[in-house]
Amino acid sequence: QGGLFRAHTGTRLITAQRKRGKRPFVAGSRVNNSIVDFADVPALFPAGWLTHIDNGDGGTGHAEYQPAPFSASDDVIVLEPIAVEASEEALLLLVSMLTHQCVPKFGFGYKLTLHRLGRQKILVPVTTDSSGEQIVDWDGMRRYGRVLRARAERPLTAVLGAIP
Repeated sequence: QGGLFRAHTGTRLITAQRKRGKRPFVAGSRVNNSIVDFADVPALFPAGWLTHIDNGDGGTGHAEYQPAPFSASDDVIVLEPIAVEASEEALLLLVSMLTHQCVPKFGFGYKLTLHRLGRQKILVPVTTDSSGEQIVDWDGMRRYGRVLRARAERPLTAVLGAIP
């Protein structure tokens, strides 16, 4: 079966060459959605794509969903979803699956590369199509992701109740 993504690479842009701006700059960090800076650089990639760290501060193997157009360093593999059904909610679940299945496997001794990522198999929910073939259950992931997101985004008062 084919892959879920087309892989792209970011470009090298050292700190000294970056001017402050509004564009998210994604690099090899496992915190802040891997955004290390906001820079005056063009968007190399559109919103709705994933980033996967191949080299960084202990973040190798971490995946993130990027909700805004962004630029990325060469420490990042950028993943373009192939399926039109790959909604934001489904991709948010998929980044967790990628992270949990890749972080234990990859590190500085066994670096995540485009070649290794291309061979990487991950477990994802599947369903059966009308011809009896197993396919990725994008709709199920979208629905489950929507439920999880609604739970996470509830107002604090709904979670804690009224504070006297």
